[in-house]
This record gives sequence, structure tokens and C-alpha cells, in this order.
Amino acid sequence: MDSISQKDVKSLKHIVLLDNLKEKESNSITLKHILSSYFSLNIKDEVMVDSNDVAAILCTSGTTGCAKGAMLTHNNIIFSEKYFNKELGITKDDIMFMPAPLNHATGFHHGIIAPMLIGSKVVLQQKFKSKKAIELMNREKCTWSMGATPFIYDILKNIREDEVYLSSLKFYLCGGAVVPEEMVRQAYEYGIKLCEVYGSTESVPHVFVRPDENIELTFGTAGRAMEGVEVKIVDENRKEILPGNLGKKYREVQMYL
Repeated sequence: MDSISQKDVKSLKHIVLLDNLKEKESNSITLKHILSSYFSLNIKDEVMVDSNDVAAILCTSGTTGCAKGAMLTHNNIIFSEKYFNKELGITKDDIMFMPAPLNHATGFHHGIIAPMLIGSKVVLQQKFKSKKAIELMNREKCTWSMGATPFIYDILKNIREDEVYLSSLKFYLCGGAVVPEEMVRQAYEYGIKLCEVYGSTESVPHVFVRPDENIELTFGTAGRAMEGVEVKIVDENRKEILPGNLGKKYREVQMYL
């Protein structure tokens, strides 16, 4: 594995292994060895990790506008991305393009965890620029992407003005702002299924439009709840309301692990 990685990534000079859970099976140096060499420490791996322990803290302002850290367990993260991949039909042969920051819920969950769970490739862009994004996706043959509504707006604008196309991109998941019906139809004309997603940092995602539903559900909905997720719309008294009525900004989501 080491020789393959170093061969494929020419700039890769060193590989450091984390060997606290399993003995190493290669000649690569371990983090334990580095720490012991420099600090003369007797390091023992006695910390037991449980799947319900906090694995990551992601910052968000959410609907309240107040900064807070969302604590996510191993189970939270694995559950959401496992079923996210399943419902999208993502396989190890798919290649994702991710322009969002990796410390953001979108970049972290869908740019790191989702591809890692199935062993697929992800192409990152440090700072989003639409023309460069199109070049990267075509060069790397990306099959899907995800980002905020302004990202795909700029991409579609460049496609229209520069008469370029995304030859391999099958669908683009879009959230963070309203996704206009006209934008969905325009993307479809260019061979891209534009699918709205609704979620929050605390639980990613809640509902989304599946690629095979993107025209059918193009207006007035952010899609259906993901498998294992229940969404309830309530009024100002947190009482559930009937379909067709407007709810308040309160939201309750239950995820069954």
C-alpha cells in the first residue's frame, strides 16, 4: 500500500502510521515511534474508544445566528454518510468534486467521510473558482459534486457563456439557499441533475431530492427524508401541523442508529 501511494502521488515523501489499534505491517514509521524518540515518553494506548464517543466538533451558527459547536459521535457521522451513499447509489468508481472547506459540515461529511467509507476518489479545490472548477471536474472525470447554491450558479453561468460542458458530472447536490426551478431546468439541459439538499451541521443531511426525482420534485420541496430520519414540521407551540401549511423555525429531527 505504501509503495502504491508514493508512486501515485509524486510529491508524497513520508507516510506516518497510527498504530494504536493494530500492529503495523510495513516499514513506514509510526506516530508512537516519533513521539517516543523526541520526547522520551513511555506511551501506552490505554484509551478505549466507544462508537458513541464524540469524534468531531463542527462549528455552526445555524438558524439562531449564535456560534456553537456541534458535537458528533462516531455513530452520528458513519450513520449519516452510510445511508447518504446508499440512497445516492455512490460506489467506489464514482469521483467527487468538493470545493467546500473541510472544516465545514459539507466538506467534512461529504468531502471526507462519504468517499472514505466506500474507498472512492475525491477531488478538492482549496478556493472555489468556477472556471477552474469546470477544468478540474473534466480533467479528473468527476461524476458528482456538492456545494452551496452560488457555486452551481457560477458554474452554469460559465457553461452558458463560455460554451463549455461537464462531460462526466451526473448530478450536483445543492443547499444553503433556495434553488430556483429555472436553475434546475437549465442544469438538466446541460446534462446535470441538480438536486436540493436540506440539513444542518448537527445532523447531515435530513432530506434531499434524489437524482432520479430532480425534475419531478423541482419546485416547492427540498426532497424526502433520508432513510432512518424522521422530520416533523411544527407550529409556534411545537404542535405538528398538516401538510400544506407553513411551519415555524423550530425543527426536530430524530436519527435512529
